[in-house]
This record gives sequence, structure tokens and C-alpha cells, in this order.
Amino acid sequence: MQARLIPFLFAAALSAGCATTFPEQPLSLLGIAAPPEAAIKTIVLTPGTEHVNVTGGEVVRFVSGNKTFAWSFDGPLQVSRVDLMRVAPPGFLGHPVIAYIAPNPMYIGRDE
Repeated sequence: MQARLIPFLFAAALSAGCATTFPEQPLSLLGIAAPPEAAIKTIVLTPGTEHVNVTGGEVVRFVSGNKTFAWSFDGPLQVSRVDLMRVAPPGFLGHPVIAYIAPNPMYIGRDE
């Protein structure tokens, strides 16, 4: 009985070691706040909005009710999503909204 238990315990210990979480990206890698008038795109957020799509390099104005803020998605190419609750002003959002960032086409190599 004990001989069968050892491989199980070993596998459980290995899988527990693999269940680590990665630290969140520093805010400096997610982009920077921008003045709303610099935005090239406006996205209206509703209580049902769970995610939005943006492109790297865009300055986007987000509107929720009568509140507005803008964010410049100018982080590195490796950053492909931003939790807007991390970058929005306090009280702007009442629920999580993820911004999925498509690579800026200007920086994508082409095969010719």
C-alpha cells in the first residue's frame, strides 16, 4: 500500500510547485495616462463590458457614465492585455474590464 502512495505523493508535490503565479506587470510597462483630447479612439464602457480591443500605440478615451479617462497603450510588444481597473482613476470602474492589445501593424515585420 505504501509503495503505491509514494508516486502519488511525489506527483502531487511536483504539481504544487508548478502552480505558481507570475507577478503582475509594473504599471510603467502598461502604458501611460493621457489627456482625453489626445485620444484617437473612444470606447464606451457599460456595466456589461468585460473586455475591449485596442491596438498598441493607440491613445484611447474610455467613457463610463459621465466619467472619462484616456490611456496610451504604448507598452512593450510582450504586453498583450491590461486590466483597466489597474490604470483607471479610482472609482471609474465598478467591475473588471480587460483591454486586449493587438500589435501595432507599424512594428510587425512583413515577409516580402
